[in-house]
Amino acid sequence: MSAGWHLVEPMATDDQRHFLSRVRQALGFGATARRQWSELVPGQDTDRVQALARNITHRSHAKRLELLDTLAQRCRQSNIGIHIGQRLDESARQIAALVQDRCGNGGETGEVVLWRHPLLEGLHLARRLPEKGANVIFNTVDVDSTKQQEAVKEKQRAHFRDQVFSAGIGITSVDYCLADSATLVMKTVPGRPRLVSLVPPVHIAVLSLRQILSDLQELYTVLADAAYQTGEGITNCMTFISGPSTTRDIEAIPVPGAQGPRELHIAVIAENPGNDPSER
Repeated sequence: MSAGWHLVEPMATDDQRHFLSRVRQALGFGATARRQWSELVPGQDTDRVQALARNITHRSHAKRLELLDTLAQRCRQSNIGIHIGQRLDESARQIAALVQDRCGNGGETGEVVLWRHPLLEGLHLARRLPEKGANVIFNTVDVDSTKQQEAVKEKQRAHFRDQVFSAGIGITSVDYCLADSATLVMKTVPGRPRLVSLVPPVHIAVLSLRQILSDLQELYTVLADAAYQTGEGITNCMTFISGPSTTRDIEAIPVPGAQGPRELHIAVIAENPGNDPSER
């Protein structure tokens, strides 16, 4: 192990409770007091946030297509592949062709790790990709199971991690995509591991037209509105991805894929609002 690094053991549940109670007491609250989101972030103009969020939600199809044009331009500037399909089946064919191209001719391995996600299931990739010579891998850990022993789950997690590290392509969806910087925003959710977007050499992110936002300001508006609606605040860790991995650590020479995927592709399903797959 390198000097300066050390392992930190995860905190046990009882230790977590004791630690949090000490923090609450130090702040002048009861040991078991739980404060609400509105108390922690006072003075916010919730009416204004909600009005802006409604404008984003009810944005016209024409305005969404303008954001798509902005996203496409930014992708070309940032060395990101952009693939636009007008229907589910068109996007599915585009993704299958991309997988076939990257897995053939001595390219990436034929292992493709795939999120379990409603948008991806609508593309029927589990059926289409094997027809192109790919071996599709899913995360088999049942995160909601209370009957399965934790030791069994951990063994399954370890096996899945090994599969991800040997895969050539990772396919995910996203929560949002920021058009002005071609940034993918992905909430950490059980059953949808971040490894799939960060480890394989090629990452394909699939999204619908309605998931495209203009910029960070719109993202924070949507997140703030959701936080006030639930009263719990922002409860997810989020990953921001703005292009394929690259580094200039050695003599300022760009090296793609040194710390993550060397290719990033964004597949947008640009269906009309009445057939938007993200709302299914």
